[in-house]
Amino acid sequence: MTEYFDIPEIAYCRVDRASRLIGCEVEDLYHWMETQTINGYLNIPFEKDFIASFTIGCNEDDADNYLRSIDWSGGYFPFTAYSVGTLLFAKFEKESYPLKYSPEFESCNFDGQICGVWRIDSGLEYLFDDSNEIDIRRLLPYGSDLNKNIYLSASVNMKVMKKNIWLVKEDIEKLAGKEFRSLEGGLGNISSRIANEVTHNKEENTKTTNSRAQFIKSLLHIHYGSDVAESPRRFLEQNNSIIIDDFRKMNIKPPSGKSVQAWIEMVDIPFNDES
Repeated sequence: MTEYFDIPEIAYCRVDRASRLIGCEVEDLYHWMETQTINGYLNIPFEKDFIASFTIGCNEDDADNYLRSIDWSGGYFPFTAYSVGTLLFAKFEKESYPLKYSPEFESCNFDGQICGVWRIDSGLEYLFDDSNEIDIRRLLPYGSDLNKNIYLSASVNMKVMKKNIWLVKEDIEKLAGKEFRSLEGGLGNISSRIANEVTHNKEENTKTTNSRAQFIKSLLHIHYGSDVAESPRRFLEQNNSIIIDDFRKMNIKPPSGKSVQAWIEMVDIPFNDES
């Protein structure tokens, strides 16, 4: 007969809370983490701006396609329902993203903000040191919904208080020999909460982006005429065009014509009404 906890299910909690639920000491949990009986996790607030170097293990085309599925305008991308990141490189270019691809290791690397619940993959071997902190260098996503063709890890440089290590539901049930009663409607997830937090910024971000694009397009029209303003790529890719000649005179490296075209093609110049 299944034995249940007295409270409904929880997705994760800190080690002190987990020890009370299970009926053991916190040091017992450290021991089981050190012997890899269970895993330790971090719950990283998205407000803290922690930076990680993400690695996607797959071929370059797969990684590129994976990143193209991201809704860049939202700012955050859910690798899983609980493990979230946001990328730092250019979000508005439609050409290939500047991935650092390693043919030797068949992986792509990029930097970004990390938040949500992540599994600690290095550092738990130091739980019984005298220090109250451990150094964490690598994290793995938590959740069964990660793309099966993708290996994802996050390299970090964090000092974390041991008391701020978390356990997840599966390991708590495993150690206690009990199960949580399911909540009607199930548990929510971090990625949806973060999505709700940033949704209200999405419209404002789009408005800001469009205003920048209109400004660029207007300046092109003022200085180089309507042909350049409507089709900047064609002129930026001509070595003898007037706009390229001006960049050359000022010793400035011109932007990619493809990039500029992508920036301004969805907006119109805001001419004043003549009425």
